[in-house]
Amino acid sequence: PLATGGGTSGSSDEYINQKIYTRDIDFGDPSTVKKVYAVTITYKSPSQTQASPLKYAVGGKQPQPASFTSFATKTLAATSDWDIATFTASSPISCNTIQFLLQLPSSGIFEINEMSIEYRIIRGKTQADG
Repeated sequence: PLATGGGTSGSSDEYINQKIYTRDIDFGDPSTVKKVYAVTITYKSPSQTQASPLKYAVGGKQPQPASFTSFATKTLAATSDWDIATFTASSPISCNTIQFLLQLPSSGIFEINEMSIEYRIIRGKTQADG
């Protein structure tokens, strides 16, 4: 699992505004259009809730958080057991590639065990088709 949060070894500013960017995901074929329906994350956050932590950007690696779009509002509950959160956009996301940004709490511990993406390939439609 990926764990982040307030350790005792560094300053209190050490963990503020942590962000995890995924690679630009092309699902094995960057030229074919896909529709992304949902993203599911298994997580633990024993001491803190997190509002709207997952964002996305399509069409190439994005350098800045401002380039990302939020999923529908969702707050992850504080839990010391593994919990599952599913994020959906207001309509399916049409893309050739997609990148995700996970904004983590500024304090406490947040662990991610896995992330899965529900998507479908749109047959016969490529990037050039628009």
